[in-house]
Amino acid sequence: RVARLFWSAPRRSLPPHSAGNGIIMFLRLLKCAFRFFLYFLIVFLVLPFIPLSLDFQPVAYKVNLPEFKGPLAQNQALDKVQYLYPNQFVGPESLQEHEGSIYTGVIGGQILKLTGTKVTPVAKFGKTCEGPWDEGICGRPLGVRFDKQGRLYVADAYSGISIVDVTKGFVTPLVPAGIDLDGHPLTFVNDVLIDNDGNVFFTETSTKWPLNKIVYSILEHENSGRLLMYDAKTKRTHILLEDLYCPNGIELGPDGDSIIIAELAMKRLLVEWSAS
Repeated sequence: RVARLFWSAPRRSLPPHSAGNGIIMFLRLLKCAFRFFLYFLIVFLVLPFIPLSLDFQPVAYKVNLPEFKGPLAQNQALDKVQYLYPNQFVGPESLQEHEGSIYTGVIGGQILKLTGTKVTPVAKFGKTCEGPWDEGICGRPLGVRFDKQGRLYVADAYSGISIVDVTKGFVTPLVPAGIDLDGHPLTFVNDVLIDNDGNVFFTETSTKWPLNKIVYSILEHENSGRLLMYDAKTKRTHILLEDLYCPNGIELGPDGDSIIIAELAMKRLLVEWSAS
């Protein structure tokens, strides 16, 4: 009879304060917290790269490439490289050798001197920033080039063209960002070179989008890029080429009287003659 009364008694759920319910509630709260953190992280990482301007018009386009044969054939030349300075800096865009050391600009706005295994900060562009969303504050030195006097010319994506005294760390603006050049402010300089007469040639990747939004320039396939020259005698800046698709690196040709331009969005090299 006792057994019969026990089994026939109505079943009741666990009381609200039971250990089982507490664990379930904790797991639910943990799940909600994880989702909130995940959504916050996505917004936190993506928001800085969303263009503030509504003038964004992506287009469909195709760049015809040559067959990868002959000198362009695929190879394994980079399979046996030696990694230098692991985990010591990020983003060395351009390299210049000077008096036995290598100089480069990195993410965070620093110019570094690399000698053997030693890394020495030489100069700093902008202020200290907290993360990639502040890149415009701390600067981003890209192209670097020494002249005959040992002065380092730097193309900083946000501040323009400057000259760095690598012995004292002084940074002197030469062609500052924002100056008006034929109706367009200098926006995003990329690479720089110096000819034998001291003239400064440099690329402006885009007059519309800064570095931290360059992906929109590529998606739009816009051609606001320019090749510019600072005349060492007149102290004036001239436009040599316009309508370029994300011009990036530049180099003097072997004849010393032409400039080779890497046009990123068109995946090609251009040669501009009469550099002098």
